[in-house]
Amino acid sequence: MAYKDILVLVDGSRSSNQRLDAAVSVAEAHGASLTGVYVMQRSTVPAYAEAQIAADVLEMHAKALQEAADQAETQFNEKLSNSSAEGIWRCIEGDPSDVVAHMGRRFDLVVLGQYDPDDDLFPSGRDMPDHVVLTCGRPVLMVPYNFHGGSIGERIMVAWNGSRTATRGRP
Repeated sequence: MAYKDILVLVDGSRSSNQRLDAAVSVAEAHGASLTGVYVMQRSTVPAYAEAQIAADVLEMHAKALQEAADQAETQFNEKLSNSSAEGIWRCIEGDPSDVVAHMGRRFDLVVLGQYDPDDDLFPSGRDMPDHVVLTCGRPVLMVPYNFHGGSIGERIMVAWNGSRTATRGRP
């Protein structure tokens, strides 16, 4: 199958660079367009508590979110400038799982990373791959958090449910 449009999640996690390398590699191999997306997560502070937080603290938080998004965009653009792949950058506010699952429906392939148990900054990332795989309806390439390059697509794993049909391999 030829991929023409690929979506990759770029975030501040330690494995984001490896995930981006894998996505660029697949895009180059297929002559595909690569779309990088950074999702600025909405504040998890309840509205009643947010009203009591000083405005300068909220501004610092917003500035930190924007700086992280800018760093992710720089990382994406640097990877593309060193490759033959073309790409588009998107920065969207929302829940990462929902945004990637919704956007993924319009792409031929979604590239996500495996949860890194040593990356304490992104505990919510543990459930995102499951959510995206089950709701986007498109192929998902899961890049291991300890991926260090190499061939992609030579050893394939197909995940399915635990039904009788799936375990027997035939209807």
